[in-house]
Amino acid sequence: GDDLLYNCLSSLQNACEEMPEIVVVDNSANDATKKLVEAYPTAKYVASETNLGFAGGNNLGLPHCTKPYVLLLNNDTIIHKEPFTQLIEYLENNPRVAVVQGKMKLVRQGEVLDSCGIMLTPVGLLYDQFAMLDIGKTNVPTRPVHSIKGAMMVIRQEIIQKVGGLFYNHFHSNYEETDFCHRAWLGGYEVHFVDTYPIDHLQGQTISRLNQIDVLGRTYANQLFSFMTTLEMKNAIKMSFSLMSLLFCIAVYNLLKGQISFFRIFKVSIKSLWHRRREVYNTRKNIQKMRVVTDKEIFQHSMSKLDLCSYFHMLKGDWVNYNRKRNGLT
Repeated sequence: GDDLLYNCLSSLQNACEEMPEIVVVDNSANDATKKLVEAYPTAKYVASETNLGFAGGNNLGLPHCTKPYVLLLNNDTIIHKEPFTQLIEYLENNPRVAVVQGKMKLVRQGEVLDSCGIMLTPVGLLYDQFAMLDIGKTNVPTRPVHSIKGAMMVIRQEIIQKVGGLFYNHFHSNYEETDFCHRAWLGGYEVHFVDTYPIDHLQGQTISRLNQIDVLGRTYANQLFSFMTTLEMKNAIKMSFSLMSLLFCIAVYNLLKGQISFFRIFKVSIKSLWHRRREVYNTRKNIQKMRVVTDKEIFQHSMSKLDLCSYFHMLKGDWVNYNRKRNGLT
């Protein structure tokens, strides 16, 4: 991704009055990338001989960050008018808020919004209200959300260890930012989307090359791990059961269409949780010790209750078109 990295760093240099401290983690260490990074005086190159994924890569880079705020930024982003000052000012003015995201535009899909904060639903599905809506026709308010996207995520560095660290390495590249945001809520902090100047996000430059069934299997396995470690036990059982029931329905629906491979998602999720059962138990004990608010208090800010029609369209996979209709954009 050297071409992506060069464009990203160049856009930062052009957009920022003063070049910030930059840590570039290379998940496939090579001299060309190192040379590219060293051309920027404020940038530090951190190499990994193996691919640690988004989770492990950020964990590797975090100790090299010396400032009070840490921005996680994908290399497939382009900054035109920098929004990071807006995000830091928002954090300065709202001391209970510990994690924020600004506005992103999916340029490969046109003038449409990337995720602007995700809400949780009672059945365990994640609800993305504004993704893929026209950026010029959609008013996205600054507000509390369940989680935000790691492609552009600003965190108060002081809270990271208080909520159990940044990411779990075994999550690799799926659901890690949502789990971290949930732990931030548990620790008594808040997670907000902030309406800022938009940055461009190419999205999917890495994940598009992977087997999508395996990606989904790992995503839901990580989500189940997160539910079983962060939620109160009654909610952990209820949401995990609801989520797996929905996944089973999706698998049956696709089987009727002749696609048996979707059962692998269901199988991978259950198998992964079983193999990590001892890790789930130990992680849950540690996470619940630092809890300072109840699930009910968190859900007041981070949960959306959808109608049955919305769930149906999410299961069918045509949620974007349905959401556009709901917002009067078609």
